[in-house]
Amino acid sequence: MHYVFVRVVKARYLPTNGNPIVGIAVSASRIESKPARKTAFFEWDQTFAFGRDAPDSSSILEISVWDSPPGGGSEDAAAAARGKFLGGICFDVTEIPLRDPPDSPLAPQWYRLEGGGAHSGDLMLATWVGTQADESFPDAWKTDTAGNTNSRAKVYLSPKLWYLRATVLEAQDVLHSTAPLKEASLYLRAQLGFQVHKTKSVLTRNGTPSWNEDLLFVAAEPFADHLVFTLEARQQHKGPSPIAVLRIPLTAIERRVDDRQVATRWKAALPHFDPKLSLAEAVDREELDEEFDGMPSGRSPETVRARYDKLRAVGARVQTVLGDLAAQGERVQALVTWRDPRATGIFVGLCFVVAMILYLVPTKMVAMASGFYCFRHPIFRDRMPSPALNFFRRLPSLSDRLM
Repeated sequence: MHYVFVRVVKARYLPTNGNPIVGIAVSASRIESKPARKTAFFEWDQTFAFGRDAPDSSSILEISVWDSPPGGGSEDAAAAARGKFLGGICFDVTEIPLRDPPDSPLAPQWYRLEGGGAHSGDLMLATWVGTQADESFPDAWKTDTAGNTNSRAKVYLSPKLWYLRATVLEAQDVLHSTAPLKEASLYLRAQLGFQVHKTKSVLTRNGTPSWNEDLLFVAAEPFADHLVFTLEARQQHKGPSPIAVLRIPLTAIERRVDDRQVATRWKAALPHFDPKLSLAEAVDREELDEEFDGMPSGRSPETVRARYDKLRAVGARVQTVLGDLAAQGERVQALVTWRDPRATGIFVGLCFVVAMILYLVPTKMVAMASGFYCFRHPIFRDRMPSPALNFFRRLPSLSDRLM
């Protein structure tokens, strides 16, 4: 269905101090614009769409400007009739240009108003014939929808469709962790959106199954989907078991419009998730329920509170371990920065003694003595911490400053 579009922008040099309105009439339809906004010009910036049954039907488009008293604002026909006629323009609808997207929009032009006396003024407007696909249609005042600007265009975009052919030749280095390959038949499942195709099942003993089959799909622009290949093994008395998955974006697939041959390429297939290898079967049901719970949680508040308590306990343990590591580092820093002069002096003296011993005593003797000391009998061990460890723990750290 075609429409006559009229875009009324603004007017100038009108002999009035009020808020004029514009009346538009074509065929049996007549509507009025809202009162003009008074700036440097008289502005409306409104678009109107008049329905036409036949694009070549002969009719006249009449556009007239009427004065409205200051502070008025009535938009009915009676108020327009009581106002002063300021001028008008007539167009032959058959001479109005036809515009179809993606044609550029028509620029509005100034037209001299006629019939309004010596000082009629000028009106800037644009008029064209278009369809519901026009970008001005959603915001236009429409005669066939009683002026409802929220009505949607009945335009259905037909996407550009492509045939997607995937030729599956063979696979290599196929390994399966649950059963020997000689006991399973292998096949490839390809999926594009809701379209799913499968190859025939083949048996292989060397890990190199071969199919040499063509799988045909229908893809629509824009190519935002992925072509997903899944290599599955079907065992006796068991269901299919995924082995590997390959995802190929449609934008990476070569397109052709002739009969030339497309070179074959090897694709590296994301080994599939193996529950036994990943120890997923060792977790309890509560952990699995927490892992696959949605957001927000669909469980009871008590269950969610228990999960948060467990999370806080784990966080507290992690924080304690990190705090201990930080304290040890702060003690080492205090030891080398003379924060405790007595402890640092003792440490320097011990380092000098150890250096002298290592200089005078052979390395093998030191290693043997250290070994005998580490493997001494428990009766020669003290339950209390060693003097060196006790000395290190007594060094100051920043945690001592916490209240």
